[in-house]
Parts: sequence; C-alpha cells; structure tokens
Amino acid sequence: MADYKDVYESFWKQIIEDETGSINKDQLMKELCDYKYLLDSIPGVYEEVTCNTVSKPFADPKYVIESHREAFINKRIALDDLRNMSVAAKHYSPYETVVSLGAIEGLLK
Repeated sequence: MADYKDVYESFWKQIIEDETGSINKDQLMKELCDYKYLLDSIPGVYEEVTCNTVSKPFADPKYVIESHREAFINKRIALDDLRNMSVAAKHYSPYETVVSLGAIEGLLK
C-alpha cells in the first residue's frame, strides 16, 4: 500500500490546503463525504459483479476483476461456442441442431 504521507503530498495537499498551508475545513469535509460515499457504495458493486464473493472496499482490484470474470459468462461468446459445438439433430427438422449437456458442462468449467 502507498505511503500516506506521499499520497497526501502528491494528491490531497493541493485539494484541501490553501496557499498558506492551512487546511480548508469545508473542502476537507466535502472530500471526506465523497470518500464515505465510495466506501458505502463499493461493497454493493463488488458483490453484484462477483456474485457475492467480494465485498470489502479495499479488496485488490485484480482480485475483483478476476472474480468478476470467473462469475460471469459473455453471452455472445458462449452462444458462438455453443453454435460451433452443435450438431444436426437426427429426430428434428433439418434446421435444428443440438448441443449435448456434457458439451455445455465442459464449456462452463
């Protein structure tokens, strides 16, 4: 994790201090309010995009993305894959194709 003093100097200082180095209390309260909103909102977003496997606001972003990719299927890609796996059905019309359950399970593993 980044050093808090370095982060303050490089990011927060110009936002919450005036030219003399005094902290602008009103601006600080605004920034803390925004930060609180993020802390309250992020768990819900993480839970939604990871099927409830991640909820901590400070979770490693790489882990959140990996969890999202594991939890969701790209419908377009899955449909293309199923089409490529389908075979003509003997007992249906010549326009119908089928994909075996085993093939679908293999695709989703």
